Amino acid sequence: GDGGYSADDVVITIPGRQAKPVVAASLTPAVQPIPDPDAALLRTTPLGMTPRISADGRKAVSYYARPYDGPRAKPRIAVIVGGLGLNTAVTERAIDDLPPEVSLSFAPYAKNLDFWTRKAREAGHEVLIELPMEGYGANPEALGAAALLTSRERDENLQRLDWLMARFGGYFAATNYMGSKFSADADALAPVLEKLRAAGVGYIDDTGAATRAAGGLPLATVSRMIPAAADDADRRAVQRELAMLEQIAERDGMALGKTYAYAATIDEIAAWTRALEKKGIAHAPASALLRTAAPGR
Repeated sequence: GDGGYSADDVVITIPGRQAKPVVAASLTPAVQPIPDPDAALLRTTPLGMTPRISADGRKAVSYYARPYDGPRAKPRIAVIVGGLGLNTAVTERAIDDLPPEVSLSFAPYAKNLDFWTRKAREAGHEVLIELPMEGYGANPEALGAAALLTSRERDENLQRLDWLMARFGGYFAATNYMGSKFSADADALAPVLEKLRAAGVGYIDDTGAATRAAGGLPLATVSRMIPAAADDADRRAVQRELAMLEQIAERDGMALGKTYAYAATIDEIAAWTRALEKKGIAHAPASALLRTAAPGR
C-alpha cells in the first residue's frame, strides 16, 4: 500500500536538514479547517458585514459547512453545542475537547467573537450564530437589545437581524436561542427566515415550529435538547438524552441534538462520540442534516 499516508499529510522540510517522515499524521487524520470568511460572500450594511450569496452562486450554508461523506446506509447523529463565547474556559474546552464533527454555536453578545469563531473553524468545527427570540413566559429584556420579538414591526426585527448577522463571519447557519413564542408566530418568523434564505444561510430550529415558515430555506429540526449539566448530578440526564438520540437515529436514519455549553456536558459528549462508531452510527456535522423546505407552502 501507500504506508498509511494520505494526500492530506504534510511534511515540512527545513533547508539543509533531512526530512523526517511524519508518523503521527497517519494515526490522526489531518484536521480540515473551515474556510475563513470570503469577501465575495459578504455585503456591507449600516450595521456591519452580513452574509450574501456570491456572484458565482456560492452560499455560506455549503461554503462554511464541514464536509461530510459518511456512509449513506448508516444512521447519522449530529450535535450542536451552543452558548459559546460567554465563558472563556468553557468555550476553549468545547473547541479543543470536542471532535470536529460537533457543530459550535456562538452567543451574539459575547466578546472577541472573531477570535473564538476563527479558533473553532481552525479546529475543524463548523459554526452557527444564535438569534435570541421571544419565548413564552420569559422576560424579553433578558434576551438583550437585539432580541426578535412578536411585538416589534417586521422592519425592526429585520434591522436587529442585520446587527446579529454582522457579529462575526464564517457561519453556515443560524439557530434560535429561546424563541418558542416567536417561532409559533409565522407572520413574525417568516420574514426572518426569508432573509436568511436570501443571504444563503441555513437555519436550525429547536422549537419544532419553524418548518411552516421555511419556504426554500435549508432547515433542520432538533430531535432532542440535551440538558446543560452544570454539575456531576446532571450527567445521567445528559447520558439519557444521548441514548435517546441513538434510538431516534436508528428509527429515522438521523437525529440532531442541541445543548448549551457546560464543562460536564462537554465531557459527556466527548466520551459518547468516541464510542459512536462501534455502535454502527455515523457522527455527522449538523450541516449534513439540513433539508431544503419546499417553497410556497
